[in-house]
Amino acid sequence: MTVNHSKKEWKNSIPLIIASLFIGISCSAYWTFSRNFMLNLNSVPTYLGEWFWVIIGVAGLLGGTAGVFINKFGLTSAYRISVLALSTSSLILGIYHSNNIMGFLSPVLFGSSYIFMTGVLIVWGISVFKTNPSFGLGIPFLVLALGQAMGSIFSGVIADILGFQSLFVGASIIGYVTLLFKQNPIK
Repeated sequence: MTVNHSKKEWKNSIPLIIASLFIGISCSAYWTFSRNFMLNLNSVPTYLGEWFWVIIGVAGLLGGTAGVFINKFGLTSAYRISVLALSTSSLILGIYHSNNIMGFLSPVLFGSSYIFMTGVLIVWGISVFKTNPSFGLGIPFLVLALGQAMGSIFSGVIADILGFQSLFVGASIIGYVTLLFKQNPIK
């Protein structure tokens, strides 16, 4: 069985695909280096680094509210809020890494906004590919994963050259740039 996707669907998917790629690139620095970075800071309590993934995971439960938020405020608002929170989590790590409160806030923001963002990408993808919603679900996640794979390579190189603080600030900037992308109205 062949499923044809309309030219309009593909055209409307371009912002979704680009945003997913750059969000993946932006998040890769956090996924790859954030915990080790925190563990190696003398100013941050050891327990914060040891519980880092737990904090992210528990905060991820808040991200499950994406559907409710989208229903109430719309997809564009949900996308922008999630990008702002996700990018700010990296910015905090790059700028305020020695502050214990910010060291706790960063993984909370990252965990909740990353899961929230995946919910947003699901809804956005399904709204674009109306002829095959499963395709709309798969494309943003495939491209997000591709961005994370590419980004982790770039992140390692950048961290070696410029250091971790610059890496996290740069990752946040890449994330903030994705605010330029938005869902095309489906007609």
